[in-house]
Amino acid sequence: MINKTILILGAGPDQLPMYKAARRRGLTVVGADGRGDAVARPWADHFLHIQSTAGEEIVHLLGDIVPDGVVSPGNDSFHRAIHYLTNHYHLPALLTTAAVEASCNKAYFCEQVATRGICVPRGKSSQDAAELEAYAQTKGFPLIVKPIDASGNKGVTCVLQDADFAPALVRALVHSPGKQVLVEEYIEGQHGGIEVFRLEGETKLMAVSQRHHSGPPDFLTLKHVVGLPLPEELRQKMTFAVNTICDTFGIQTGPLNLDFVIRDGAIYFLEMGARLSGNGFPFLVKQCYGWDTYDMALQVALGEGRELALIKPAEANIGGILIVKSAVTGVLQAFEHLETIRQHPAYVEEHLFVQPGMPVTAFSQANHRLGYFMVASPYLSEIEDILHIFEQQFSVVVA
Repeated sequence: MINKTILILGAGPDQLPMYKAARRRGLTVVGADGRGDAVARPWADHFLHIQSTAGEEIVHLLGDIVPDGVVSPGNDSFHRAIHYLTNHYHLPALLTTAAVEASCNKAYFCEQVATRGICVPRGKSSQDAAELEAYAQTKGFPLIVKPIDASGNKGVTCVLQDADFAPALVRALVHSPGKQVLVEEYIEGQHGGIEVFRLEGETKLMAVSQRHHSGPPDFLTLKHVVGLPLPEELRQKMTFAVNTICDTFGIQTGPLNLDFVIRDGAIYFLEMGARLSGNGFPFLVKQCYGWDTYDMALQVALGEGRELALIKPAEANIGGILIVKSAVTGVLQAFEHLETIRQHPAYVEEHLFVQPGMPVTAFSQANHRLGYFMVASPYLSEIEDILHIFEQQFSVVVA
């Protein structure tokens, strides 16, 4: 058997599980990241210290190494690079031009799906600050201000009054690689996410989560809960919307994640990424549905996995991801009541990125999280109990 090579773009906590999955599969792993000390680097056979996300630079750094597939879970920065590389090396091309643009441009995503009858927030995107300020004055507050091309809630602000609009605009511009900002209406309701896996044009997996967040102004993810029963009418609406979105952007095989808000029975879709989610969401999918989407994404990226179409996921558990964070910047002293969490019957595993004695940053964007706990149980009461312990007893001590 020929040993295949997988190129994994990004080497942070969201990509680390893919490195481990690739090693379990016996692949030669080439990692790439802008940080030389990236957490996944030790799991790579070869490592590229990249300075940009440009596909041309990555080809140059690869030299004589020719990958058999390219992936980048939990990261929107590399969609264009993946598209370039799969075409350059004649690899399985899972991303259409439209899927890349929709993943990298929130305004484009909303414009396209709105024409298909899918609910999205009304908004305006521009590079012109004066144009956006005029739009905001016309629409009134509250409004969401965000870069059209950043992930992980970077640069997102909920603006409640006129005085806060200009600083929010500057913040969004700083986090926008293309220096373009989207100003849109604020949809108040139940936030959630959907992890989708398509095989040959069929939606095989649609894992819907309730997303709990920090609220205005940043809406940082605090926890996801998957497996809660959905009203049949709502499930039908979601299934129709997911299939419509996939067909709109030509997503036939591979992963997709979507963010949404439910208000008054209507589902408003906010953005998409034609990739696996971050924040440990694929672990949650495995606990609740039995699918290892890290391994599945590897297989389809390599042009393998035809037998995957035969898999029939079974909903067995309710599961949750609990984000570990610090309210302040400093040095980590301890995780209080860590053992209480570990001994709970719903506890599955933990992924803590820091240890006592290490510096930590106050949680103001997604990449400041300190790790997460994975919990799962067939019993809702056990999930509710461990959530209560996590929120009321567990604490991060920082000095």
